[in-house]
Amino acid sequence: MRWHRISEHITLVGHSEGSFLAARVAIVRPDLVSKVVLLTASAVSPPIGPEPLWRPA
Repeated sequence: MRWHRISEHITLVGHSEGSFLAARVAIVRPDLVSKVVLLTASAVSPPIGPEPLWRPA
């Protein structure tokens, strides 16, 4: 696997279960994400890790 340094904000697109991952990355690393597109997403993402599920705006 090759890792690349991201020098600008990215647009994440997630479909179905991938929308959970896209939303989670946007929550955990907002410094990397400018836009999130969720396709066929459920209303609630399952918790991943020790962070709270939702953060206040």
